[in-house]
Formats: sequence, structure tokens, C-alpha cells
Amino acid sequence: MKLIIVCVAVLALAGCATIPSDRVDTLKTGIENISRRFDKGLTTTDDKVAIIPISGTSPDGSFGAYFSDTLASKMKEMNPKISVLERNQLEKVLEERNFNYSGTFDQTTINNLRPFIPATYIVSGSYTVFDKYVELNIRMVEVGTGEIKDSIIQQIALDSDVRKLLATSSEDYVAAKPVPAKSLINPKTYWGFSFATLNKFNFIVGYSKYPFDTKFSGSYWGRTYGIEYDNSYAIYKSNDLEHGFTLGIGTARDKDKSNWNYIGAGYYLNYSVFYGKVLLTAGFGSLANPQPELEFGMLFK
Repeated sequence: MKLIIVCVAVLALAGCATIPSDRVDTLKTGIENISRRFDKGLTTTDDKVAIIPISGTSPDGSFGAYFSDTLASKMKEMNPKISVLERNQLEKVLEERNFNYSGTFDQTTINNLRPFIPATYIVSGSYTVFDKYVELNIRMVEVGTGEIKDSIIQQIALDSDVRKLLATSSEDYVAAKPVPAKSLINPKTYWGFSFATLNKFNFIVGYSKYPFDTKFSGSYWGRTYGIEYDNSYAIYKSNDLEHGFTLGIGTARDKDKSNWNYIGAGYYLNYSVFYGKVLLTAGFGSLANPQPELEFGMLFK
């Protein structure tokens, strides 16, 4: 008998457990979880719920509006007795009051808008985009008191459908990769110096317009000289790190020991002011095909 009671108690506790914070669901399942959670907090059939589009840390295409509209439909589907205020009705009220909505409603905001909001509860919140998931922080606030009635943190898998909703345009969605801040992609000229296995010591001048980069490098030391022209394409760029692919064409002579006229393709890496490149070249002269070129130096952008 005692064993049965213990088992029932354990099952009851398991049933009351909240959704684990490290659980990642699809968008559809996440909305169902939130709807089910908030529905438990509604006390009467006279409750009227207003759901606001959530705001986030990245440019928002239609994710916020899609979330609010789908959550409203799901809550109504789960509990047909409650009333759900249309999103455009609430947005109209906010616009008429010149309210600058930022995703959540605090006590002061509720107090200012209380006379104009025909709802018992407001559901609002925000989202943060991570590498593999979107974290939703959603609250249900009682209009009459400004008190947070309930809240939930829900993680949503960053799948193709969610990426498409987050994208501000079809180009953003197709790219599906981090876009550097504007300060990083503004066109700029730069200079530097390097040491290369083919061209020895080099002075470098270049022009960068993300994701493309063009530079000339060369040197002249009597009978030792060389010049190279490179076109590069960045596949990633941040404040300190940049890397991508490069194509080069050049000529090099080392006194009377060797001469090499070549084209090549390879990979480059910039970290802070430090620069490195590996180029596999083919051409004609006194060196054998193919001929690798290693280059290390510093660039000042």
C-alpha cells in the first residue's frame, strides 16, 4: 500500500513539472506549450486576452506577427470560451496613443494604457536568436494590476521555417549566414607588409568592399623582385577575424637563382592586424609545377 502511494506521488510530481529549460522544440510545439501554460492561468470565461507581436535581437521579418497570430488561434482552439483580442485592434490603440512598443509591458506602461485596452490580460515578450535555436521569453500580464500572471521561457529550433520568418527579405534568407555590422563592411583602403616564399619581402596596398578584396603586393631589391595581384572573397568577417578564398597572379625573381610567372588559388586568414595566406600556383619558369606559396604579414585597415 505504501509503495502504491509513493508511486502515485512521484507520478503526480512528474505531471506538475514544468518544461525543462534546455528542451528545444519546433515552433508549432513551442506555441502549443505556451498556449497550454497560459490557458491554465485564465480563471473565468469572461477573460479577454490581447497578444502583442514579440520583438527580438535580430531584424524581424514576420516572426513576431506570426507568433502572436498563431498563439492567439491556438489559445482560442484550446479554450473556445475565452475571447482573444485581434492583434490589429490592439496595435490601433497603441498607435493612437503614440506608444513606442519594445516587446514587453512594465507597470508604468500598463497604468498608462489601462483605460484604453479592452482586455483582461496582455501576452507580450521578446526573443533572442542563438546559433541553433531561438529563445522566447513570454509573459502574461494582468491589465488591472500590472502583475505578471505567468511567464515561460521556451526554446525553438532554428530550422529553415524559423529562419525564413526571421529574415527581412528573401535575400537574407538565402544568405542564411551572419552579416557583419555596417562598420565592418564599409569600403576602405589599407596597407601592410609581408614575407612570402616567392616574392620575399613585400609592401601591400589594397581596397576592401565586403565581401570582396583587391590588393597589390610587391618588392624590388636589385635582382630580387616580384609583384602579385590578388582578388579575395570573404566567407566570414567579424571585428577581429576574417577568412576566405583568394586568386592570385604574379611574377617573381630571386637574383639569378630562379624566376616564376604564375597564377594560383588558395586560402587567406586575417586575425586582428596579422595576415596569412596559402596559395598553390602553376606557371612557367625555373620552378616545378605546382609551386606552393606561403605568405605572412600585417595589414592595417
